[in-house]
Amino acid sequence: MRSLFVGLVATALAVFAVGDPVLAFQAKAAKAPKVDPVVEAQTLAPVVIQGAKLPCTLADVRNDRSSDKQVVLELACKEGIGFIVVSAKDGSNAQAQECVDTRQKIDVVCSLPGNVNPAKGLQPYVTRAGSDCVVDKANVLGTTPTKTIYEVGCTNGLGQMLSIDLPRGDTAKVVAAPCLAISALLPGKTCSLTTEAANLAAVKALAAKADKPCAVTKERYVGAGEDGSQYFEYACASGPGFMVQANAKGEYKRTVSCALASGLGGCTLSDTKAAVANQSIAYTNMVKAAGFNCDVNKFLLFPPKAGSTATETVEFACANRRDGGVAIINGSSASVLNCMLAQPNGYRCSYTKPEDAYPALTDNLKTLGKQTCAVSNARAIGASTKSAFLEVACADGAQGYIVAYPLGLNKPTEAVLCSQAGYLGGCSLPGNKKG
Repeated sequence: MRSLFVGLVATALAVFAVGDPVLAFQAKAAKAPKVDPVVEAQTLAPVVIQGAKLPCTLADVRNDRSSDKQVVLELACKEGIGFIVVSAKDGSNAQAQECVDTRQKIDVVCSLPGNVNPAKGLQPYVTRAGSDCVVDKANVLGTTPTKTIYEVGCTNGLGQMLSIDLPRGDTAKVVAAPCLAISALLPGKTCSLTTEAANLAAVKALAAKADKPCAVTKERYVGAGEDGSQYFEYACASGPGFMVQANAKGEYKRTVSCALASGLGGCTLSDTKAAVANQSIAYTNMVKAAGFNCDVNKFLLFPPKAGSTATETVEFACANRRDGGVAIINGSSASVLNCMLAQPNGYRCSYTKPEDAYPALTDNLKTLGKQTCAVSNARAIGASTKSAFLEVACADGAQGYIVAYPLGLNKPTEAVLCSQAGYLGGCSLPGNKKG
């Protein structure tokens, strides 16, 4: 999420730092046209679309005016977003302005039937972003060589910022963010098509669904996730603040305490030191109760997994040992995976190196009666619907094993010698291939 958020910030800043050139129709004393204006428009339209690299499959064209050196065309496009284009008489040097763009100074009004309500041309992109906004009004905030950013007003009175990658098409990335994102990314800028009061009310309504005893004193837009989720931080009149995750439609999904928000960039509206310290104690008690002797000093929240019933899943590091693990928490209890076993379960540790988990894997083998193998290498194979599989190699050079574990648990059920593990896909670690 962080890379997407940072990219959106950079794009937005570039938009307002560079701006767009003002397109001017250089009026000259018009000479009598040598060709019919309709024919001229139909002839030049494909040329200017290609020359200006417009995302436009032509649906209609209108010749607004023509002089001895320039022509102004209006294009209606099947993609929904129409354009005004100024070009030379042969279609060269074409410069385009979207019909929805009110910033430019060309005194031309889009009037083709397909362009009468130009904001509606953004509806397919808003929908693709996962938003349920019904577009009512829109304007261009700015453009870069790779993106166009719009402000959109919805029929429900709320606003959005919409980013569309260029060139447009069915695979172009589209990101929608609430109006609060505009002021967060561009200090001093606010939505102009909707009211600040309406947009803030929607954000504050999310806080009310968080089931936290909080009188909200301040709110902040944090960023967007790859799945279109939106994240907001809230400060409270008393007590620690928190974050809320909403889906692309703005609907509440979950609450993230500030103690667990480091993976989202961390809370900035509240002092989180005390909350983090208390959470470390709680996790220490949980993992020790699960049989993992760890004094937790760092932790990181994983995003929820589809179909998981876990309350939360966190990676943790320990003050008293090199290897940490992953805690899958349900209520006040947890099961713990070492950082090698976490991989086929769908989690990857960032605090612990893979080799730090080898002693734990050696102990796992001993529970199955494999007393002589000190694990010197390991590989995550994958998982079935019920089991996770690791391949391990032994320090003494003897053949290693493929080890099976129930999903989400750190207790192995079977260790199969590499020489007998063909039905599991076989072994591939150095030293095990000969098995």
